[in-house]
Amino acid sequence: ALDCADRFIRVDTSLPAQEAAEKFETCLQPMKAVDVGFLGMGTDGHTAGFFTREQAQMKSGALTLCTHRPDGMQGVSVTPAFFQKVRKIILLVTGESKRAIINTLLNEPDSIPAGIALSDHPNVELWTDIRVS
Repeated sequence: ALDCADRFIRVDTSLPAQEAAEKFETCLQPMKAVDVGFLGMGTDGHTAGFFTREQAQMKSGALTLCTHRPDGMQGVSVTPAFFQKVRKIILLVTGESKRAIINTLLNEPDSIPAGIALSDHPNVELWTDIRVS
């Protein structure tokens, strides 16, 4: 097993979502930079808990947010402001079911939350097993 638990900052899932987001924010605030961040993308184009255009366009300086998911559950996410602390973001998107949304990301990024949330970042790579044209 890796002996690096002290290098990870976790969301405290024992707290209500809003409190957990606030505590997570407090933990992230002192960070100057993160070398690399990994994100996924759902078949609906969401990433990092951004399920709507409004969430993805969030321009506050907050680093975290409490998000309401389409399944009715609440979650805690980082924000586009936090993305700016990350030197390189790798968007890892695999599986044939993601082909259409990958094409949307590449051709119409402003139409989906992932494209909007990452649009201002200078260093994003897409890693996928899908051949795209």
